[in-house]
Amino acid sequence: MKSVTCSILVFALLGAPVLAQKPPVYAIDRMKTFQKQLVRDNIYDWISTDFAAGLLQQKAEPVMKNSSADSHRMGTVVVAFEISKDGEIKHPTVMSGPKELQKPVLEAVRQYRYKPYLINGTPSAVATSVSVTVANY
Repeated sequence: MKSVTCSILVFALLGAPVLAQKPPVYAIDRMKTFQKQLVRDNIYDWISTDFAAGLLQQKAEPVMKNSSADSHRMGTVVVAFEISKDGEIKHPTVMSGPKELQKPVLEAVRQYRYKPYLINGTPSAVATSVSVTVANY
C-alpha cells in the first residue's frame, strides 16, 4: 500500500513527463518526508492543483530581493502542502525548482488562504501542490 501511495503522490506532484525521468535524490527525500507528515496528520485526500485553484481566496506573490545577482532569476517552483479544515496552509514543502527561488516562493505560499474543502458538507483537511512561476526582470 505504501508504494502505491508513494507512486500516486509522485505522479500527482510531478506529473507523467517527469516520471519518465529519474527525479533527483533530494526530490525523492522531500516527497517521502512530506508523505510521512500527511500520514501523521491523517491526511489521505489529495486534490488536484486545478481544483485547489478554484478554492483559492488569497494569493501572495513572491518577493524577490533587488540585488544584481537576483535581478534576472526565473523558473518554476513546485510546493506541496496541506490545506487545513480552516483553509490555512500547513507544512509547505518545496518539491522542485531553482534553489534561489525556493525561499521567496515558500514564503508567498505560506500566505495563501483557501476556502475549506467539503466532503459530504463537512470541512476536511486535504493535500495539494502548486507550481509558482517566477520571472523577475
